[in-house]
Amino acid sequence: MIIQSKRNGDHAILELTGDLDMRSRAEFTTAVANVIGDGASRRVLIDMSNITFCDSTGFGALLNVRRAAMAQGTDLRVINLPEKVRGTLLRLGLLEYLESSALADPSTG
Repeated sequence: MIIQSKRNGDHAILELTGDLDMRSRAEFTTAVANVIGDGASRRVLIDMSNITFCDSTGFGALLNVRRAAMAQGTDLRVINLPEKVRGTLLRLGLLEYLESSALADPSTG
């Protein structure tokens, strides 16, 4: 897996290319932990447009990094999901959870 990290103000975007599976899970979770841990990003977007495969280990890793981000007060979402991955997340009941904001919008009180 190739992971490219970009910053835009207080937002970070991690662009993933390749497979998110048992072999790449550690690399993925470490990359997300580094972005969350530095405290510079209030929002982290995981761009999955170039993911070619995601297995149950990959889905578990997405859930784990989402929980870790929420614990740090960081909003983490997945974006640009390939249709096959999107369909699987929908069937598992996880699509809305991973695509929606984890944090309350301050403008709505």
